[in-house]
Amino acid sequence: VWNQVTHLYNRYIRPQIIRWRLGDEVTIRGVTIVTNGVYMDSTIREYLYTGEYEADEASAIDSYLLPEMDVVDFGACLGFTACFTNKRLDSTSKHIAVEPNPQVQEALKATRKRNNCEFDIVQKAYARGDGSIEIYPADSPWSASQYRPDTTPVSVETVSLATLIEEYSLSNLAIIIDIEGAEA
Repeated sequence: VWNQVTHLYNRYIRPQIIRWRLGDEVTIRGVTIVTNGVYMDSTIREYLYTGEYEADEASAIDSYLLPEMDVVDFGACLGFTACFTNKRLDSTSKHIAVEPNPQVQEALKATRKRNNCEFDIVQKAYARGDGSIEIYPADSPWSASQYRPDTTPVSVETVSLATLIEEYSLSNLAIIIDIEGAEA
């Protein structure tokens, strides 16, 4: 019986409590993430609630990013890694956040503004060449994909790393790739 009660609590009650307690924004490691208007599955909400959201990414950024580096952040999503990174860069560093998913663009922009961060947002998908692809947005910001056609596709322009390096005159480059392995 206890296992059934625990299962029911974790499946139905805990997600509602987390949804209520998160509100429109949550602060993790000094970065306030704007969540208002973004549908998030229970996994993302759980990570936000517990403060574990992008914990490994934050640790890697703290360990390896040098303040004078230019940065391209592929998979900016809600803006946590972009803002976490931006707060660690010198004012002369160039920082570009690449995010193709149209469903998270407003949250990404709001998170950037809320944290007074200065990085450019490029609403394109990474590809070896410039052009366009179709992506399939999903219920979760983590789950937009080029390969899972379970929703109506959205055409998104693509951009190559070479194009970004040239357009922004990037050097001493750090590349953050955070697409959860979904496109592997």
